[in-house]
Amino acid sequence: MTRPPIAPRVLEGLIERALSTEAMTGVHWDAVGSGLLRTGARTTRPYLPAITYRLIRELLISDGQGWLNRSTATQRLLHNETTESAVVSACATAVKDPANQVFNEPMLVLEAARSRPAARAVLASIVKPVNELARQAAWWSAAEKITRGHFSLADKMTLTREAADLLTQEPLAPARMAAADLLRRTPQVRAGLRTAITRVLDGDELVTVVFSTGWTSRRHQPLITAITEAIAASVPGHQPGGDLMLAYLLEEMLLHPHITRRAVAARMIAATPYRASAGHAVTRELRTALERNEILVATHMIQALTALGDADGQELVRALILDPATAAPVRSIATWSVSHIPSTAQVPRTFWTAMAATLTSPPGDQDSRAIVYAAGIAGQQALLHAVRDNPAAHPTARVAASWWLNHPHEIRPSSW
Repeated sequence: MTRPPIAPRVLEGLIERALSTEAMTGVHWDAVGSGLLRTGARTTRPYLPAITYRLIRELLISDGQGWLNRSTATQRLLHNETTESAVVSACATAVKDPANQVFNEPMLVLEAARSRPAARAVLASIVKPVNELARQAAWWSAAEKITRGHFSLADKMTLTREAADLLTQEPLAPARMAAADLLRRTPQVRAGLRTAITRVLDGDELVTVVFSTGWTSRRHQPLITAITEAIAASVPGHQPGGDLMLAYLLEEMLLHPHITRRAVAARMIAATPYRASAGHAVTRELRTALERNEILVATHMIQALTALGDADGQELVRALILDPATAAPVRSIATWSVSHIPSTAQVPRTFWTAMAATLTSPPGDQDSRAIVYAAGIAGQQALLHAVRDNPAAHPTARVAASWWLNHPHEIRPSSW
């Protein structure tokens, strides 16, 4: 359905609001994005940097429907050269800011943008990132961006060299998957790196599978089939024979190496009548995957619960975070994801107390950032103040808490 045009007077009022200290809801931003796209931002060009800067800042700290509305507004603005330039500039500023605490969102916007400045910003965060979070987000973006033809030949040559170097040094699976898939998609450019790539493929099953198939596993197809049948059978009126589209989306959601593809697939399932049964099935299979020590697919299931989960799924993820026996990659993804998992149940105060207590022990920088991120998205202002003001807390956590607390009062974590 086509959105009806927004009256010029209404758009002017919303732009004035965006430039003020009044709160903007996701609905407001959705209307602004649609209105600016229709008008080409002809009369608002001088104000675009300020408007898009605020939009991106709110996008970084939003959740749920509020995030979706702001994300939709941002994506709309990429379809006009003038507004795209302003959006890309705001995102490029965010990903090179060492004080920034959220890199995935601006990188996802740069991933979608077709302009050269967007490609340069992603490449710069691979070659000379401000921190490890920026580098990881840039690899995810580049792996998808290269499939869309956004990089020049010179860019591709740089990326393939960087990817080959990463595979000989980087121990973490997410970056390795992105690098392997990028190399898979650049056969003409990677020819001179054959020896280095072959050496890596000989010793890494995950990289080998991604490089040769474009998926993260050859052995999980029975899992996809089982989940598909369980989900479909729980929906009234289901006819035997399965749902091919559902099976395809589940495969993308759990086995694709790109985080963007997995997230989009999960959100597409969440928009269907399968949502509740899919959440239950993923939560159940997550327990099974953990029992089998299938770490990678377990992390992808946790990420899927941010779109499909419910109170049971969130409770399981909270338990994984606090369980000292949980594998480090699972705990990390669980911490980054927990506050995004939909739930009508109140999160126990004891959970946040336990999370805060870990920040006075020696966690790594990313763990500290993840804990503070979870608190920020959940609007745990008291916890953020306590972390910032605690001299015994990890320094990275205190800096992160300060970032969350230093947003102007009109820019706060929002689900509306």
